[in-house]
Amino acid sequence: TCTTCHERGFERGVIHGECLRCRNDKRGPAKKFSDENGMNPASVRPLCLQNLTKMEEMLISPVLPIMQVRYTKGRQLCYRDHVVNFPQDISAIAAKLPRLPEETDTVIIRRDSLDMSRHIDFIVRRDKVRAALEYKIAHDPNYASFVIDKGNLSQLPQNGSVVHRISTCPIRSTQTNNHLQAPGPAEAAGDIVDDIDDINFEDVDDNHEQRHNGVLNLGTAGRSEIEQLTAPQLGGVPINESTPGYIVKAFPTLFPDGRGDYYQPRVHKVELGEYFSHLMLFEDGCFARHRRFPWFAFNTLQRHRSRNQSRIFIQQQHDAAGLTAAEIRAML
Repeated sequence: TCTTCHERGFERGVIHGECLRCRNDKRGPAKKFSDENGMNPASVRPLCLQNLTKMEEMLISPVLPIMQVRYTKGRQLCYRDHVVNFPQDISAIAAKLPRLPEETDTVIIRRDSLDMSRHIDFIVRRDKVRAALEYKIAHDPNYASFVIDKGNLSQLPQNGSVVHRISTCPIRSTQTNNHLQAPGPAEAAGDIVDDIDDINFEDVDDNHEQRHNGVLNLGTAGRSEIEQLTAPQLGGVPINESTPGYIVKAFPTLFPDGRGDYYQPRVHKVELGEYFSHLMLFEDGCFARHRRFPWFAFNTLQRHRSRNQSRIFIQQQHDAAGLTAAEIRAML
């Protein structure tokens, strides 16, 4: 592990505690990937922020990344479509945390016969949530304006499942439609989604899955029966991805004291791809192991590069600068 950039990996060329890249960086004490350049989250995480379940982390997050996360056959994870980030609707709750489970905008798609009551992702421990929030409010400037909602906290179980409080869509068939199987690693591919698709819906595939008048219709091809349910009500409008602190707020356990946000002021500029690559190699592996962060990083970087490429196209194609979106689609 390099003591400057805190990255760990093979062939880092570490000599006297510093990797080859950091040794070749002659920018002075504030090297590009150093603490002085604001690149590194806290390397030591307090016990109260360790081993939170997926639901517990969502309950203390002011920003909610909406994404589809799926289990493939073999219990590996994959995702499909794009990620969009929504803020907590603080106009109605006066900047209070934690959320309630029913306010996390989560939809679970599962087999009808599957018992979800003991699924680890949906276990909530009240004292764990309280301790995590107390630490974040005391140590993270992004949480300074939040207060603990004792009423919401009292509605969380002392140590139990909240799956019954989350919108669930059971599939009433032994056959699962192939379009639910999202692409994943070749060795994880299978004919059927294993155990559960736990999905936060932003949008859904226009060919099979549609959202009309607030009703989520997941299609019926290849199934005998599937329920319709009201789609989650997303608060506000999507967050501008240039907003400082939104990444830190979306993943509070990965940034214990709020340091390491991409949009914080820095001495030396860092590209978004460099930023995410750095975090994925961070010394304790917490970013790479996280259930949602790798997909969030990958998709955010994809969209960032697409926007940059579209700007280059418009700059180079002066005749296309005056075209409408509909005209460009027609040309394609």
